[in-house]
Amino acid sequence: MNYISKFTVLFSLFLAFALNSCLESEDLLTENAKTGGLIDATSALQYKPTSTESVDVEILIYKGPTVKSIDIYKKYTHYVQTSDGVSVSESDEVLLKTITVQEDNSLDTLLINDSFTWDNLYQGILELPDGYNVPSNPVNAQVGDYYTLRYVSVLSDGREVVNIPQTYIVVANFFAGYYMSHLMYFHPTLGGTYPTEPYYDDYLLKELFTLSNDYCTTYFALWTDAAMDIQINADNSISFGISNFNYIVNEGDPYDLTKVSHYDPATQTIYLYYNYSASGGYRVFWETLTPYSK
Repeated sequence: MNYISKFTVLFSLFLAFALNSCLESEDLLTENAKTGGLIDATSALQYKPTSTESVDVEILIYKGPTVKSIDIYKKYTHYVQTSDGVSVSESDEVLLKTITVQEDNSLDTLLINDSFTWDNLYQGILELPDGYNVPSNPVNAQVGDYYTLRYVSVLSDGREVVNIPQTYIVVANFFAGYYMSHLMYFHPTLGGTYPTEPYYDDYLLKELFTLSNDYCTTYFALWTDAAMDIQINADNSISFGISNFNYIVNEGDPYDLTKVSHYDPATQTIYLYYNYSASGGYRVFWETLTPYSK
């Protein structure tokens, strides 16, 4: 077992998702077409343990030499808390599924959609080196553990091409998932009037990606290159941290001390109030995250 930072691994999966959450159909350059069999796939997904639904994977087969089938292999990564920190244990890799490609990618780039249930994912995975067995019921799975899907293209001439893109499917915590963010942003010099006329007032779709049992990460306010780690505490208060941002961000509204970040378990809504100080005064944000089904 290897000793690593669980937060580092899961945050890197979030970054992979943020950078490649949807696939674009673009033909490969001539150099890539010489090799053939290259595909792309959804980078990172979350599986809610209380969900009975499947996870949906998009696979993009680029235009080039004909791909007849795609072998998808799976393995499971489990985190173990030890006196030395967190160790990681991985299963052996086994075949999940072989997809027969019905259309001809020599004519155009193809997009294939497939879905996997928990039964599809856990079956066939043997006991891990640390003695852990992947549970048949996802409710019993450990938050932060994840499956890795690897793709091998089989060409019409029999060649097999191992693809670099992989898909990570993370066991999600209770508040991970998609939210509609209603963001109001008050700026002291760019326009609007606090508290009735925000400088910015609009809706954004955000995904909160699992870091641990009570932590998720998403992008900060409007800045997609900055991260906001959100923790829901036992009393439904909220703690957060901001990274890759040039200012110190504080919780609350400096003009209205009644506005305190909190989580409403009845509606599963997250209320965030935060601010930072810069030239001209405070930048104040009111953000409401409401669960959203894509």
